[in-house]
Amino acid sequence: MTKIDYLYELQKRLKNLPEEDRAEIIEAFEEHFAEGKKAGKTDAEIMEELGTADEVAESLGAVPEKEVRTGTWKDYLNETLRFVKDTLNSVKDSRGINFNFEFDSSADDFKPRAEDLTGYLEEDVQEVYVQSDGPLDLKLRKGDTLNYIFRSGSGGVETSSENGKAYIRILGASRREEPEMCLEIPESVCILDVRMPSGTVYAEEITPDTFSVSGSSADANIRNIESKAFRFSSNSGDLSMADVTFEKAFVNTVSGDIEINRINADLDIRTVSGDLELAETVSDEVYLESKSGDISYKGETEVFGAESISGDLEVRITCHAGQVIAKTVSGDVNLCLADEDFRADIVTVSGDISDETGSAMRRRGIGIYETGNGNAEVQIKTVSGDITLETE
Repeated sequence: MTKIDYLYELQKRLKNLPEEDRAEIIEAFEEHFAEGKKAGKTDAEIMEELGTADEVAESLGAVPEKEVRTGTWKDYLNETLRFVKDTLNSVKDSRGINFNFEFDSSADDFKPRAEDLTGYLEEDVQEVYVQSDGPLDLKLRKGDTLNYIFRSGSGGVETSSENGKAYIRILGASRREEPEMCLEIPESVCILDVRMPSGTVYAEEITPDTFSVSGSSADANIRNIESKAFRFSSNSGDLSMADVTFEKAFVNTVSGDIEINRINADLDIRTVSGDLELAETVSDEVYLESKSGDISYKGETEVFGAESISGDLEVRITCHAGQVIAKTVSGDVNLCLADEDFRADIVTVSGDISDETGSAMRRRGIGIYETGNGNAEVQIKTVSGDITLETE
């Protein structure tokens, strides 16, 4: 389970609280995650401190309306915020939690109810286009046919299909209702395109050739997917991916954070202020860009490039790379290579250069160093940032 998963589950369990209260609670928890990160803690460690979403919601009194304690919401909110403050400042309990993403538990919630809208579209669909007028929590799962289950007190679903193309539009549900939809995707689907202004897309074990998610603040949580191409575009939405295989993945955000683990794909990821965290990646080519966010990368690649203005770069390449380029203006660069066989072009105007390779680098000119046979090409350039170079 990632931070995104945890906060999503917590927000669902706080649905009986006023929207303003929920927003304040979630903001407080997000700040705690940020502080924990600065202290060197992992998301798993922070979640273990806080307790499960169910435990937190129960402690906050987010129970069905008929069970809500007496008193005004103002009184109750003060009690809630006191609990949050106490929880964030000092959590003494350690709880065992399964941190693996469990899509099935969400899918079980989508056994049709009498009040749900359900639908079936024509067989042999090759292209599916989903568009939501408002916020939506969308679960995408593998199915034999293209079916949907829609759960909301208002709004509705319009569908049409012809010539192997299916169009699904979710009509304006109330923003306070957090409508949900489960959509089953058959193997015949080659193109899957999802567009919605906000909410979260959960997807697992579907196999379209091309899969895209876009929206102004839509988040995406992607697990166990194989596809030729994946594209994610959002202004402030976050992206979490794990155990996925693509030929190419394109990601573009303004302020959204990106967290990727265990991916096999060529990567082109660009954000303005979001942080990038990638681990256990296998690629031929990787390009990462964040103007002010930090970039953390660990993986195997033949060609690597990373650029930032003020963000720091922490790069660990675990195989012999052919070309590595890292550029910043004021951010620091820490580069770790798999071996000592490289030629490095290192330039900094006012920053310091630290050689932690353990081998004597030979200077071949101003800012040019070489070790081993010098087969790999390494370029590190910064104006005022410090540079550290090391090997495994």
